[in-house]
Amino acid sequence: MSWRTALGRRSIAALAIIAGCLLPSLGASATTTTTTTTATATATATATAAAAATDSSFSAHPRVNVTAFAGEGKLAFVSGGELYVLDGTSSTYRRVTEGSPVPWGPAFSHDGRWLAFVRFPLNSNGNGTLWIARGNGSDAHQVAKLPPVYEIANSGAPVFSWNPLTDQLLVTTGPVTGAPLVPRELWVVSAEGRARRILGPGYITGDTWSPNGEKVAVIWTRHSLANQVIETLSPAGGTPTTWLATDDNTYYLAGWASGFGLLVWYDEGNGGPSVENYGLPLGSLAQPGGKLTVLATAPLFQPPALATGPSSELAVVASDNPNGGDGEGEKFVWFGKTVETCSPASEECTAVDDQPSLVTLNPAISPVNGSLAFIEAPQSTEGIVPYSVNQSSSEIGGWYAAHSLWILPTGSATPTEINEADGASDPLWSRSGTGLLFVKNQAVWLMANADAVPVEIASPLDPPLDSSGSLFGYVNWPDQFAWSG
Repeated sequence: MSWRTALGRRSIAALAIIAGCLLPSLGASATTTTTTTTATATATATATAAAAATDSSFSAHPRVNVTAFAGEGKLAFVSGGELYVLDGTSSTYRRVTEGSPVPWGPAFSHDGRWLAFVRFPLNSNGNGTLWIARGNGSDAHQVAKLPPVYEIANSGAPVFSWNPLTDQLLVTTGPVTGAPLVPRELWVVSAEGRARRILGPGYITGDTWSPNGEKVAVIWTRHSLANQVIETLSPAGGTPTTWLATDDNTYYLAGWASGFGLLVWYDEGNGGPSVENYGLPLGSLAQPGGKLTVLATAPLFQPPALATGPSSELAVVASDNPNGGDGEGEKFVWFGKTVETCSPASEECTAVDDQPSLVTLNPAISPVNGSLAFIEAPQSTEGIVPYSVNQSSSEIGGWYAAHSLWILPTGSATPTEINEADGASDPLWSRSGTGLLFVKNQAVWLMANADAVPVEIASPLDPPLDSSGSLFGYVNWPDQFAWSG
């Protein structure tokens, strides 16, 4: 899942600053320009020189290891305020965008044939447009006749998401100000760009596809957040099915997981971004009219807060300080966070590693065998500062450098550390379940299989590790790259 939160808006603002500094010669054109380069002969070669030779308008060039990515699918990534696609099948890479509006949140369709992303004009406060391109980055174009897209504030809901089995997008649209208490609409968009509204206007606080792609779930109300309903409906529209008519709590949709049903956060009346980042109860709803079962307490603002697998696997980042605490530390990514695996049979979650000196983060579940990848990092209360003040680049960077990457195989109780992956964050499995991408030193790295030595593939990502690119210490790398491997 690609997450768009308050952190996303802060990162977009930072990226707008980067784009303004790096791309002054490109002006405000929204015309899509592409450039393709061929692989070099050596395994460590980069594509920077080739790009510069073929397109003089490049003012900032990513470092791309074309050869090392051969045969590994497609990688989309944001660098220097532009979107690029590295195609491992053809050993080429292409610049997809040119200048403002800034690209954000690339995501491939289930089969990698299509790439969707959002573009945000500079200083737009989150008011963006949806774009679709071929999987190799060619033919990028804005989706016509679609209202501006906008992230759902104070939630883990994405701007858009691909159907897990077909070439359809679920898109949230609506005005910029006053979120979430402003009318929004839910649209289904085909890969060819045909857009159809299926719900709204109303106050939408989350939407998602069912695991088989046959239904859409949404939390919304026509009137106020005190009267929300959780409903499912066909992507073709029609009469919805009510799963839960909510009480005075505020609910946010977290996802739809095999074996669990709908996953929702709920705020018991003490809401607001600070409380939601301490952690809110995360519950599962197995069927319409069923009981909401509390699984864990998880923070909204530190994606990925959960991961799902192919056979009823679920992992969440739990917080040990629900609904606030005695100080500011509980909100930060390096304090009180533990990856837990959950069972639909027992309706309980168990920590993968509960050492008090560590936090565990960034769960990712293999789409093939259910193995869990996650990050371990030092737990720290040092240097904790109020919400209005962020950590310095060196403090955040030092903590990220102390990360380690671990794998918990399906059926095992003992995780294994991956050698030569120190400093890793945000692991992402290949579709085959054999390889991993992760972020390290503001770059995307590839580990092609369990025995392979990780190699740097593309850098630098945006935004940098500074106060404008993080929230409570978390840097939102997942919105910077996507893999169809």
